[in-house]
Amino acid sequence: MKQKALITQPMAGKTGLQIRSERQRVTDILTRKGYEVLDHRLPDMPESGKTLDYVGQSLMLMSHADILVLMPGWESAKGCWLEYQAAKRYEIPTYLLEGEELTRISGNPEER
Repeated sequence: MKQKALITQPMAGKTGLQIRSERQRVTDILTRKGYEVLDHRLPDMPESGKTLDYVGQSLMLMSHADILVLMPGWESAKGCWLEYQAAKRYEIPTYLLEGEELTRISGNPEER
């Protein structure tokens, strides 16, 4: 059985097209590495959208994930930071995507 991966991605200031394009690139990388990527198709966030709605949906998906994958810029995105904290608290292995490489992190990435 394949391990299931959840991607956390900064979205602020990006268009729906940019978000989908970045997510597809990461999905392709993870699929090549043998992971099943959990479907994280959230509707485009309107300008007035509530970030917590999306974080809540993501946290529900996280309950089915074997790993969490952090995309670049995650540390300055509130939603990504919350997802990281939840994964850490619930001991879900967390990886930082750097190029096409996954680096497992423990604790704060700045502590590496």
